[in-house]
Amino acid sequence: MKRSSLCGLVAVLALVACVALVGSVSAQEAKYVGNAKCKVCHNKADKGKAWDTWKASKHAGALATLKTDAAKESAKKMGVTGDPSTAPQCLECHQTGYDAATKAAPAELVADDGVQCESCHGKASIHTEDAKKKMKGEAVEMGAHIKKAVVEADCKKCHNEKSPNYKPFDFKAAYEKIKHSAAK
Repeated sequence: MKRSSLCGLVAVLALVACVALVGSVSAQEAKYVGNAKCKVCHNKADKGKAWDTWKASKHAGALATLKTDAAKESAKKMGVTGDPSTAPQCLECHQTGYDAATKAAPAELVADDGVQCESCHGKASIHTEDAKKKMKGEAVEMGAHIKKAVVEADCKKCHNEKSPNYKPFDFKAAYEKIKHSAAK
């Protein structure tokens, strides 16, 4: 093989390796971490005590509502047999990360915490890794891997006519009840 052909081949292989490496880094998929990790940074006074706002919300108690007599009646009307707190069609909205195919949520999530931070803001593993890097003094763009603004379509994934207790959903009014900020 001629030297120029060999150099060309090496250059092409190096380019392919770089593209593969960059592709694998950019394709990194975030994973659930659980709201206890959110609390570490997002419950400080200068960060708006966002975790406390969530904890006081109905979202935090979403799974607990499935353990009530009222939930059992609603579930029965919908054709759910058995305990609504273990029924896939109920858990898909009342427990963050619930996967009907595996009949489970990721182990990192505490089921009793109901609808957690990552239900609205997205899986946070990359965000928490960025926070660790920032603490070490590395330059990172905090928030680049997390959804800051919640939109009506996000809410309507659960607040819709499929719910046995559906009431017309007013996004603006609902958002006023749950809004919180990273900083005040």
